[in-house]
Amino acid sequence: MSILRGFTYLQTRTQLFLAIAGSSLLLVGLILFSTRYFFVQDFTHYMAEQERNRLQQVAVVLSDYYGRYDRMGVTEGLSERELWRAILSDIQRDVWLEPERFNLDADLAFSELNFVTESGDLIFGPRIEDAVSELVIYDSDILGILSTPMPHGAIAPIDAVFAQQQRETLIYAGTAAVILAALVAFLFALGLRQRLQSLRHSADALAAGDAHIRFSQTGADDVAQLGRALNKLAATLQANETQRREFMADVAHELRTPLTVLQGELEAIEDGVRKPDSSVIQRLQGQTKQLTRLVQDIDTLAQADLGGLGYQWRQVDAVSLAQDVCQQFQASAREAGLSLAYVADTPNAMVYGDPERLQQVLSNLLSNSLRYTDAPGEVRVHVRQSNESVKLIVEDSAPGVADEHLPYLFDRFYRVHRDRARHSGGSGLGLALVERIVHAHTGQVTASASALGGLRVEIELFTHPESV
Repeated sequence: MSILRGFTYLQTRTQLFLAIAGSSLLLVGLILFSTRYFFVQDFTHYMAEQERNRLQQVAVVLSDYYGRYDRMGVTEGLSERELWRAILSDIQRDVWLEPERFNLDADLAFSELNFVTESGDLIFGPRIEDAVSELVIYDSDILGILSTPMPHGAIAPIDAVFAQQQRETLIYAGTAAVILAALVAFLFALGLRQRLQSLRHSADALAAGDAHIRFSQTGADDVAQLGRALNKLAATLQANETQRREFMADVAHELRTPLTVLQGELEAIEDGVRKPDSSVIQRLQGQTKQLTRLVQDIDTLAQADLGGLGYQWRQVDAVSLAQDVCQQFQASAREAGLSLAYVADTPNAMVYGDPERLQQVLSNLLSNSLRYTDAPGEVRVHVRQSNESVKLIVEDSAPGVADEHLPYLFDRFYRVHRDRARHSGGSGLGLALVERIVHAHTGQVTASASALGGLRVEIELFTHPESV
């Protein structure tokens, strides 16, 4: 473990080089050792086979001379040892007198050679433990066994040359493999270090506040995946920074309008241009209420973003809740010249959630519809029951919202300027709060065009607590 900790003090390039080169060298060493080992084994088997072929020539000579004695009928009159001594004597005489007759190899000399008969009698030569042997057979009968020591090196000069060539080949191949492994390890470590350095420099720029930085990493390895993850992080930070700036600008703009009105009215009263009568005070109170509502909405939205909104979870009857909210808005709908209809497909629809927050959701949606729907018009609330969820649908009549604006309706301070005017009194945060509260219930909220000609907002809530 101390060795591994010591590696952390080395540069990444050095760590990678040592790791890759070390693994490559170990692999090359194992291959060379295995090759050398199997070559020695195979070479030993090859030399043993060579010795066996040489023994076979001697065995043929012994079998041939034994056949001569057998055909002359001499074998029955002699003992086994006397017979073989006579055979060996004849062979030595004939080899000396006419060696060309035997057609033997020129290098048929053995360092040690023995012959043991079938009965176990040692005719000539010493006892050999590790031996290469060949049977001496005559007329399908085993006469004995010829043996010579197992070779552990080259016998003929050509064998020594071949073994030397193999050793040199292994040395050259091993050296070339080591150099190639070191070169590949160096190049790979250098390339990977450059990629990691690119990630580090880009991460430093990101930490310094440059959210526009992007990591140019391609491929499918961990470095490329890390680069793509950091790209997502940079994009998220950039989007958050853009939203923060836009939010601050929107808040300043939303606060500036009522404050400007208040300042103008107060200056007019101070200069004596206006009198602080009931109509002026009513206008001041209206601007003050708008400021208070805006600050409250901003505070509620901030708590929702931070997860600070409290929820009292229990089973809630969505039908009863929607009916109560619709009754609360009936008078406001009549004043606006609109009809507010309520439809439910079932007498009750239980969902798991916070009744006060869900009431706030429906109130925001109905306030939004009553504020922006042209009179005479219609607003409709529909409750639908399915197997695992309940859908709350709020839709209104004209004016509608163009399709390109629908994905942004739940953004903070977003307004469709042609149809959603600031002078109507909305803070631009109502739908953003709706989305936060619905998501806290693990539900879904979507906006689309309504069949009535206006906007349709659909909320889906789950019926079981384990879904939340």
